[in-house]
Amino acid sequence: MKAQSFWLVNRTYLLKIVLPALLTMVLFMVSLYQIIIPRFETIIMDRKREMTKELINSAWHVADHFHRAAQQQRMSDDEARRRAIEQIRHLRYGDESKDYFWITDFQPVMIMHPFREELNGSDLSNFLDSRGKKLFVEMVAIVKRDGEGFVDYTWQWKDDSTRIVPKLSYVRPYKPWGWIIGTGIYIEDVKAEIAGLESNIVTISLWITVATALLLLFMAVQNLRSERRRYLAESNLREAKERYEALVEASTEGLLMVLDDGQVFCNRTLQGMLGYTEEEARKLDLKSMFPSLTDAQILGLSGNTSPLDLEHLHIESTLKTKNGADTPVLLTPSPVQLFGKQGLVVIVKDIRHHKQIVTELDESRERFLALTNRLSLGVFRTEAGGDMRFVEANAAACSMFGFGNQEDVQSADMRGLLDESHQFTALEADLDVHGFVSNRILRCRKVDGNALTLSLSVVVVRDESGDRRYCDCLAEDVSEVQRTERVAGKLMTDLQMPLVQLGQPVSSFVRALRSCDMGEPLGKVVRVMDRMRVDMMMVTSGEGTLIGYVDGDAVQRYILASENMDVPVYQVMQAPIQTVRSSATVFDVLDASLEKDVPYFGVKDENGALVGSVAVKELLTAGVRNQLYFLQRVKQAESIPEIRQCREQLQMYVRMLIESGAGVETIAQATTLISDSIRARIVQLAIAELGEPPLAFALIALGSEGRGEQTLATDQDNAIIYADTEESADAAVKDYFLRLGTFVCGALDNVGYDFCKGEVMAKNPRWCTSLRGWKDHFRDWVNTANPQDLLEVNIFFDFRHVYGEEALTDELRDYLRRVTSGNNAFFVYLTQNALKIKPPSWQFKAVELLDIKSAMLPLVDLARIYALRHKLPQSNTLERMRALRQKDVLSAAGVRDMTYAYAFLLTLRYQHQARRLADNATPDNKLHTQELSETEKLVLKRVLSQIDDFQKKLSLDFRGTVQT
Repeated sequence: MKAQSFWLVNRTYLLKIVLPALLTMVLFMVSLYQIIIPRFETIIMDRKREMTKELINSAWHVADHFHRAAQQQRMSDDEARRRAIEQIRHLRYGDESKDYFWITDFQPVMIMHPFREELNGSDLSNFLDSRGKKLFVEMVAIVKRDGEGFVDYTWQWKDDSTRIVPKLSYVRPYKPWGWIIGTGIYIEDVKAEIAGLESNIVTISLWITVATALLLLFMAVQNLRSERRRYLAESNLREAKERYEALVEASTEGLLMVLDDGQVFCNRTLQGMLGYTEEEARKLDLKSMFPSLTDAQILGLSGNTSPLDLEHLHIESTLKTKNGADTPVLLTPSPVQLFGKQGLVVIVKDIRHHKQIVTELDESRERFLALTNRLSLGVFRTEAGGDMRFVEANAAACSMFGFGNQEDVQSADMRGLLDESHQFTALEADLDVHGFVSNRILRCRKVDGNALTLSLSVVVVRDESGDRRYCDCLAEDVSEVQRTERVAGKLMTDLQMPLVQLGQPVSSFVRALRSCDMGEPLGKVVRVMDRMRVDMMMVTSGEGTLIGYVDGDAVQRYILASENMDVPVYQVMQAPIQTVRSSATVFDVLDASLEKDVPYFGVKDENGALVGSVAVKELLTAGVRNQLYFLQRVKQAESIPEIRQCREQLQMYVRMLIESGAGVETIAQATTLISDSIRARIVQLAIAELGEPPLAFALIALGSEGRGEQTLATDQDNAIIYADTEESADAAVKDYFLRLGTFVCGALDNVGYDFCKGEVMAKNPRWCTSLRGWKDHFRDWVNTANPQDLLEVNIFFDFRHVYGEEALTDELRDYLRRVTSGNNAFFVYLTQNALKIKPPSWQFKAVELLDIKSAMLPLVDLARIYALRHKLPQSNTLERMRALRQKDVLSAAGVRDMTYAYAFLLTLRYQHQARRLADNATPDNKLHTQELSETEKLVLKRVLSQIDDFQKKLSLDFRGTVQT
């Protein structure tokens, strides 16, 4: 009967669902054929035109290359022209390598055509295509009028002279020789590509339409089922009315129901407390029952308060009985919905016995306060929530915080007294989890603003229902020396390993790649995961492309909602899967996890191939959580002075790492992690002030920053790469990024990273340019620079991505690998410059100064030159040495000696700078040899003598002679 009534009421429900769905699919198909496919055709044609222009540029540069060679008198002009023609004649491209270039002059006369050799040397003024167009004359006209441009005509199909087809060509003049260089695309090729694309789009669209229709059908069925269940539930609710009323009447506590239409109902227990009959109780209103309630409380109990406002709400009042007596009661309201009406159910509890207990506790409290006022320790109570507002405090606490009286105490709170907001956040978190805090060192401010350091212990006091009511606190004023000793001792034990782990490559934590196809049944995947004892598997498409992942939590949630284990796994998977490079640090992964709220990442190698996965929870040790939280302070800093303060504190940590004897790679990882975090935050603040950047960009670090080898005495070396843009918009784009670079460099100087004396900074217009501009720089340095030029730009070959679009940095690095490949002159020049730097004399005098930075440069240069020659992606010196050993470029013994020499010199450098900081002096690189022990002097002499041997090997490998 219920089911029949449901279908009568909802007979149009199905039509309301199906009709919009059908209209949506029709709209999709119309948009596909009228908008999307025509747009794709336009895009493909535009892309072909752009490709043709770029191909012409390649042939043009060949001519320009030989022309410049003739100008430099490396060959005659005729030889240059001949060699240029021969090289362009053999240039091919396209799927069959049959697309080509030709050259005419402005008469026009055919200078070179690779497939129509009978035309070479011929006058083309009257040459017509199959449609009667003087195509070569038109090419000359376009070049003279527009400088360069497109011409359409008909021509033979590649090298098949029997087949004439439409063709679109692009011509560009090479003016020094009076040439016009041209190449073109066959329109039939473009049409075939467009037809293939349209076929794929139509096929995919049909599948999408079918899938959408099935999904909409499934949703319609589910909605109908839900609507039927709702209808049945309402019927059952009405049937349960009598049972509900019987349950209310059986309650041993007073119950009061107030509905939104003003109706008030009392159960028998409350009627007995009031002394009224049921009929008399129906005529009562809230004010007559509870005369001590305020108007606002009456309004709330009348149903005019949101459910959230009623959570944990307790109201003490008095209940006016029929005989005029006042009974203390506790009112606990809860929102209800009954028969479509909103209302409240109020539990009315007699608390006369509770009041008696409170009175006795107040007497005990007075005795307790009398005792605590005799203590020298601060004893005080605060509210448990909010800002922990003070409730009361003993005399010692009032004196400690500078309160004049109890009124001052009750107007203050712990949040306002703490020096830094993160201390209060951490205190709240620990109280939420543990319910107490013991001997927590906190930096506070007294009421008069003076600094105060406390050792604070806190215990949460809960009420009868288990809710937090108060915090009882015991505070001791500790001296600055005691605080410093405790903090330093804890930092020495807790800092080193977590900070190092944050700087480690995530490759150390990569799991082997385990995957399943998206169509595999969920049950099968779960069994495989159980057998392999893994909690996550990657999900791939039919072509092997990674599209998501499935983990134990997702499976469990699905099983709770549905018992169907035959569904394809893609219906349960999480997507998309985020990926990171294997060279990314643990901090990079954790930072990305916090930002994007993902528990797993796919890991790709330097070539972009997926090699495994990493679980965020496996990276989060307790120590790492603490250091991550501290580094997050940098990321959340809202001003440059706040970042400077964080940097000074973090620099103290690095100094302690040095003094504790940590390895140089540990210290370098720490300094790099800190400086990268600071630079990233400064860029974010710059963007917040200047507005969003007009194009993708990347901030890169150069020199020691780029190698990840910063010390405590370092200036800033950085640059900006932004995406290529049209020349008309380049001025406005460059202006934005120059302002961004100026902001970043100025802020870094303010924070403590001095300006580069050589102006190698992003605020310099030369080092703030597009990707195309950077490629031009590197091409000039590699192909045309002399040794002196390379000596000045060595710093740019050690660049590393810091912030922004990493693909720009990767593309520039790939370009550097290509442009240096096989360029022996470039490596000879680099080697020549490296050999100019001689290691210091090892015949020390008592007060001799050693420039430790200069002493390390030969090793840095050696690793850089070999790494560039063998196309290694690493920029760090020690990592380069290890990679060269793996490729058998350097021997194991040689790498061992180089690594030891470099690590030893860097250790001396770090230790010297730490001593300078301890003496309140500015860190530098001038080491007094008298600071060294006799053992250190002996090792230093040996290391410096070895550097000469390393340079001899470098000279032999790249110049073919031994440096003398």
